[in-house]
Amino acid sequence: MVFFLNLITLLIKFGNLAIIKMVKCMKNNTGYIIAILFLGFFLLTIPLNIKESRASNTNLNADSINKEQEDKVDEDKNNFEEKKSENQEFSDNDNNLPNNDESPLQDHSQNESQEQSNKNKETKKYVALTFDDGPSGFTKDIVNLLKQYNYNATFFVLGSKLNLDYKEILKESLNNGNEIGIHGYSHKSFTRLKPEALEEEITKSKKYVYNLTGFTPSLVRPPYGNINNNIRKLGYGPYILWNNDTLDWKLRDAKKIYDRFINNVAENNIILMHDTYLTTYKALELILPYLKENNYEVVTVSELFQKNGKTLENTKSYRYAT
Repeated sequence: MVFFLNLITLLIKFGNLAIIKMVKCMKNNTGYIIAILFLGFFLLTIPLNIKESRASNTNLNADSINKEQEDKVDEDKNNFEEKKSENQEFSDNDNNLPNNDESPLQDHSQNESQEQSNKNKETKKYVALTFDDGPSGFTKDIVNLLKQYNYNATFFVLGSKLNLDYKEILKESLNNGNEIGIHGYSHKSFTRLKPEALEEEITKSKKYVYNLTGFTPSLVRPPYGNINNNIRKLGYGPYILWNNDTLDWKLRDAKKIYDRFINNVAENNIILMHDTYLTTYKALELILPYLKENNYEVVTVSELFQKNGKTLENTKSYRYAT
């Protein structure tokens, strides 16, 4: 473009000089005519040259622009194909990743909750609460209190106390998952009874329980814990003793019973209490929350032995569940 502009400038200067010389040299009319014709021809050719030069430059620039645009389109197309390939690869990798709908914080919270649940399950301790000498006017309250904590216990009843007044509470106790055993009929020491009298103490009490509830007890707790081999051989058992005495029958004070209980309780304990005292019930209002908070599970005697893989036999007595 610059070249053509310079050329045109030279031609104009050359033309002007030529015209001036021609005018000076020619004095006649013929000279003027020739000069005018030459000037006209020169003036006509200059626009044409400029137009052709501009057209040539325009075409050259258009070709250059088109080429650049084509190169740009090709480059964009290649970049798009590469990006598409990368996105497809990334999508394929996503399909291989685990599908987590929850946030990492939720996953962490759930893991902690699961770990805590497993820990509680691993550290759970089982004990058996047993109640002697009932039923009484406090038996219903104790049964309901146990139910509040989803606990079950074993009630060793006296045949002499079994009557229609306790029919409903005995049946309710069984329906709640509690267990009923025999504590004799008159609370006489088994070791002082003749075999015939001992048989009557046990069989009569079992019959009374069945008549009231439709359930026949199998467990027997000897009054005062007195038993010998002669009694065992009769096969009226299994005979269940205890290894943790709360002394509720002696202390008659809820706080003292509670303090003694928490100082002595241990896993797999068979715990002796009595459902015949108001102070025992009041002590249980303190004891059961303590057991729950310390991962104790209160179960029946039969369940405690089952959890320890032990089978109870009719001719044996048991003080420990392990």
